[in-house]
Amino acid sequence: MTTTRSATPEVFEQLFERLTKTSERIAHELEEQLKLLDRRIKSFLDRGEQATDRLVETIDKELRSQIASLRREIDQLSTRVAEFAPTGKAPAKKAPAKRPSATLTSVTKSATKKAPAKKVAAKKSVAKSTSSRRLAA
Repeated sequence: MTTTRSATPEVFEQLFERLTKTSERIAHELEEQLKLLDRRIKSFLDRGEQATDRLVETIDKELRSQIASLRREIDQLSTRVAEFAPTGKAPAKKAPAKRPSATLTSVTKSATKKAPAKKVAAKKSVAKSTSSRRLAA
């Protein structure tokens, strides 16, 4: 064993060299671990980006197929609606308007029938009264 008397500058130099080598080795190992960690992080990021790209592509394909399907359905529905569309002379909107006027014309017809009937009766009575006056004269 070494005693305090044997602690010479050579011993300090040896200890200092050992500490320097050890610290350099630790620093080198830390650098390697940091590089490895950096590579792993980049690998995770790359995998995440690739997974995101695949997901976006899958969603894009799905949306495009659904949009195409909807367009086909809309085309089919428009052809079916066209089959039921009136091809006659009057548009579909004018048909409901004719019904109220038809009821009005029937009401006005009945009113006009009643009114001339009264006028005719009145004319006959007037005619009778004038003819009776002529006879009396």
